[in-house]
Amino acid sequence: MKNKILICLYNKTAQDDMKLLESFDENGFEVHLFENLYLENLEEIDLKNIVENINDKNVSNDDIYIISDIEKLLLKMFTKYSWEYGVFIFASKNIQNSESMNIDEWKVSEYNCNLYSFEKWNNDLYYNVLNEKLDFNFSFNQLENLIVSSKEICDDYKTFIFNYKKVEIKANLVKERINNLDDSYKTKVEERLIKELDNDNEQYRIYIASLLLNIYKKNIYINEILKTSLDSKVLDKNNRFFILYQMIRFGFINNGAGDGITSRLREDLYDKVFNEFLQSVGEQKFIPKDRRDKNLVFVFTSQFLSIEHAPTKTALDRCYALIKHMKKRVILINTKDVMTTKGIIPIHNVSCGSEIEEYQKLNSVKYKDIDIPYYQTSFNMPDEVECINILNMVKKYKPYLIFTIGGANITADLCSKIVPTATISTVYSSMPMTKGSFFVMGRKATDDDYNYVVKRNYSKEALIDSRFTFDFKKQMNSYSRKIFKIPEDKFVVTMIGGRLQQEVDNEFIEVLDNIASIGCFIVSIGGFELSEEVKKKYPNLRDNFLDMGFQGDVLACVELVDLYINPNRAGGGSSSVECMYKGKPVVSLNHGDVATAVGEEFLVNDYDEMITMVKKYKDDKKFYESMSSKAKVRAEDLMDTKKHFNDIYNRIIFNKVFK
Repeated sequence: MKNKILICLYNKTAQDDMKLLESFDENGFEVHLFENLYLENLEEIDLKNIVENINDKNVSNDDIYIISDIEKLLLKMFTKYSWEYGVFIFASKNIQNSESMNIDEWKVSEYNCNLYSFEKWNNDLYYNVLNEKLDFNFSFNQLENLIVSSKEICDDYKTFIFNYKKVEIKANLVKERINNLDDSYKTKVEERLIKELDNDNEQYRIYIASLLLNIYKKNIYINEILKTSLDSKVLDKNNRFFILYQMIRFGFINNGAGDGITSRLREDLYDKVFNEFLQSVGEQKFIPKDRRDKNLVFVFTSQFLSIEHAPTKTALDRCYALIKHMKKRVILINTKDVMTTKGIIPIHNVSCGSEIEEYQKLNSVKYKDIDIPYYQTSFNMPDEVECINILNMVKKYKPYLIFTIGGANITADLCSKIVPTATISTVYSSMPMTKGSFFVMGRKATDDDYNYVVKRNYSKEALIDSRFTFDFKKQMNSYSRKIFKIPEDKFVVTMIGGRLQQEVDNEFIEVLDNIASIGCFIVSIGGFELSEEVKKKYPNLRDNFLDMGFQGDVLACVELVDLYINPNRAGGGSSSVECMYKGKPVVSLNHGDVATAVGEEFLVNDYDEMITMVKKYKDDKKFYESMSSKAKVRAEDLMDTKKHFNDIYNRIIFNKVFK
């Protein structure tokens, strides 16, 4: 069956190219030949109309190729449809550059990199030379096209606004093809891109470094971006803050990205941004505790979404504990600055924070049986005017203490100049990034942790180690395996998360395949699809795998599985405790949030041990029952927010550094 289309548009005859067209036919193309096209009637040729008339099999536009020996016609179609159709091929052996197309005025970033020729043609177009094997995979001309396009969006802000998404399409295409190259060829590509780092344009260097970072995952590139941002005389505080959050995000998704230098550069960059904002809003007068309202606490969060969003749930649970159990009045403030687009510059694979604009209209949010006073800024944060507004709110109401959910919150840290702030790390296995008064982490502090806060010019007492606690969305359903077509007789292993598609790498795919081969069935909750390549390579996994996608009632889904396993990642703590709450044991590597949450008894040193442990859970019923009981006990303690958060609060307000 032909699953691609080749449209051939020839001035006179295609006789000289018949072997070429036959090779397309042999490679699954349905070939449509149009000959004797008069040059004076080119304006009458309507490509869209041709496609509509011949595409009766609903072939994807990406699989529709156009070949022509008429330069003017091909260029006209390319400039109009380069993003709509798959490939444009110039087939003429008699090349005469057309001046009617104003090629010198083109911006390469406006067009896709899908223009090909069989002969050397015009360098300004950055086309691809097509060999006799019809190889449409990676070529250095594609790379040069991307390089020129990247320069264009970095040289001119208007071009950046209009063409960034197009350049990103090219970048992702080139990146995918680079990743399929052998190591020696990939090294040559890397060497070519590295040459572009020797450029006076800082934004261009950052974009190329971000492209290198996403392809090669090397710490030198994340450090290059951070150092360039830190030393820049051109970038402003908003640019720096935008870059900082992009690098924080990259490190979170790519567990293990970065080194000691990266950590120092991130901290230095945040310090610089904070000091620049502090200079903008002016010095603030601290309010001593005897002049503050002991019954009022502010809670800041940099993102507030749905109850399924872990940081949102964390903020709500802390507010609930303060109001319901500790009898405090609370104002919850969403500063909305996580992964802000304010200060955006060209970076490959930009991540943008989600927001719910309707929440700006709310004066309170209902959670369980209480109403929590709520304020969400309408500004694109961080904004100096809005920062001052919130600072004035703090001065007016004089809260006894401010809790900040998650680090790198400029507004909350500015407020620490007025009243004490305690920053709770949402990656609770690590230290929060903050300029506030107290560091709150979700595990027992080590000597290295205390040394860190001392180096940051804090006293050791500013570090509050604690147990990070959870409170889950109420279970509303009771499911059966039959509903989801999960085998009744299989030992079911699950992985859970909203970022599994980014977090699960090839190494963990191997682990899943090994687990499937010992008689287990794998279920993903949150969204993870096996690629066609993975399905072909790992038939055991393919035949013993189900993706349940996003599920609103996770506890009901967890009842259907037997065991939770965790890939090498930073997050995942909430879902692991949900499983333990239902008596489902956990197997995790010995680092990250899951390791912190579940405790040593559920940890392994490497993936080989993980596979062995999964087999033991599957085959040893007594061992499974014992660990299931321990999981429930652990979860019960981890869900006692009332006890543990009250302890955190008291350790702060009775602390000698609490002023």
